[in-house]
Amino acid sequence: MIIPIALLMAQDFRGVTIEIVEPKGREGRISTMHNTKFEVKISNESKLAFKLMNDSCSWGYEKLSFEFKNETGNNHKVTRHPHPWKQNYPQGDEIAVHGSKTISIDFGDGTWDGVYAGGSGNTAGFTMRAHLKIVALKTRSNVPFWGGDITSKWIKSLR
Repeated sequence: MIIPIALLMAQDFRGVTIEIVEPKGREGRISTMHNTKFEVKISNESKLAFKLMNDSCSWGYEKLSFEFKNETGNNHKVTRHPHPWKQNYPQGDEIAVHGSKTISIDFGDGTWDGVYAGGSGNTAGFTMRAHLKIVALKTRSNVPFWGGDITSKWIKSLR
């Protein structure tokens, strides 16, 4: 079945959510330190399946960022390093209706800006949230690529 491009751009993706999955037994311990590992879950409760851009293309590589906020409201952002692309075309993983995709995050893999190399410092009283933003693309795919801007709930964290 071929879906006209104009219809793909007008799809209603309400019901797509993002959440930070905290490691079991380490709740409230995610931080901006270089050795932090956790997961982000994208869930699809919209009315149609879609493709979520993956890290092997520019649209997906920089799709996630993380915001940390302390008790006084000062913010700190963790984002992906810019990446040069020799070949770049939309690539995605399909998420079915009522399905989800879990993405592993490793602040120590060398691809993130805004992580701290070490030292404890003042780590109390922080919260964090994840942000997923992808610009909608016109493609001829039978399964549309998701485009939008969503943010998770704030959770307790360390700096």
